Amino acid sequence: MTFQGRPLAKIRPHRVRDLGIGRSLQSTHYFADLTALNLVALGQLRNSAWGAITFSDHRRTRFRTEEARSRAMAALELLDLGAYADRPLSELSSAVQKLVDMARAMAVGTRLILLDEPTSGVSARERGAISEALAEMRRLGRTIALIDHDPGFVIANCDRLMAMNFGEVLRVGPPDDVMASDEVKRSYLGEAAEEIAG
Repeated sequence: MTFQGRPLAKIRPHRVRDLGIGRSLQSTHYFADLTALNLVALGQLRNSAWGAITFSDHRRTRFRTEEARSRAMAALELLDLGAYADRPLSELSSAVQKLVDMARAMAVGTRLILLDEPTSGVSARERGAISEALAEMRRLGRTIALIDHDPGFVIANCDRLMAMNFGEVLRVGPPDDVMASDEVKRSYLGEAAEEIAG
């Protein structure tokens, strides 16, 4: 696997971010005591021993440097989250927490963002806000790779889809083409696919 022509196989995981690859977390409840602004600022810590020490002590970290706060606030505002900057994550809905974490992934100039289940625990209405955020991230030139179990959400937000079954790639291509595949239907719908076809 390569990213912008650079092989990734021998790069240590904690160095991947420096290449411009970021990720969001499926759950942010580990950081419930942080404000949205501090969570985004936390993502700017360097991949170093000092960064690890600071991360482990994040509950007492205030990120008072103007540069870090400025970058964090700019990332929040890109996704229209500025109003939540000083609120603890514990006071925010699951959808807003996920959006704040996406802003964290963007704050250091990430070019490729990996999203793990961005709609888990999110209501149907709130999924629209996440879709809007993804569209804005793409407009800003970010590439997004997401894993999600909601086919409708995936189809609406992806240009290219990979369907897998127990680690095996079934089909890759435009979402409508992949979802129309009999093999994909059988894998995802089982006997129901036969009934639909009949």
